[in-house]
Amino acid sequence: MNKERKQKPRGIRNNNPLNIVQTKDNWQGLREPQYDKRFCEFIDMAHGYRAAFIILKNYIKKHGWNTIEQIISHWAPKNENDTAIYIFSVCNFMDEKKDHVMDFGKMADMLMLASAMTVVENGSFYNPQKLYYDLWKPMYDGYKMALGSRRNLAALEYSPDLHHEIHDVEFQELLAERVTDKDNNHLELDDAFKIREAYSQA
Repeated sequence: MNKERKQKPRGIRNNNPLNIVQTKDNWQGLREPQYDKRFCEFIDMAHGYRAAFIILKNYIKKHGWNTIEQIISHWAPKNENDTAIYIFSVCNFMDEKKDHVMDFGKMADMLMLASAMTVVENGSFYNPQKLYYDLWKPMYDGYKMALGSRRNLAALEYSPDLHHEIHDVEFQELLAERVTDKDNNHLELDDAFKIREAYSQA
């Protein structure tokens, strides 16, 4: 394991940014073999996000746990985590209240939730800048994979309310609003986009 990989948080090393614990679930895209004894390891970040979004989709659609507070309370229960701090951090990142209702069909909302949870799960390693530059694409791909059926993908692609390009831009703008310069001053959206473009071409 090289030095750079060692310095990354466990969730990032495992391509499992929301730290999904190993269970009997045979997730698509699991890395073989699995060296981590507790958390899943995925072949790439998109599959790690896919698994996370499927769990979140089940929380919202199957169990009815659809507020930020309910979602985080089940994702990070009090017996293992400081759940109140986790909820506060997610709400602060999203600029939403804990009773904000999540709709799995609203891509920008779900990607912002995953972004906030990524920051909490991986500490200061993934600040908004790193998310904005590095992870928005695999997060977006993971969300699309989690939608599952061709019918859902078609709805995402063709519905005026769920057009993936519209919501992708909306998410990028929301995340860009949290990007700051070296003096912690918030950047204008155009400047944030330019910095990411330069970053991706470096």
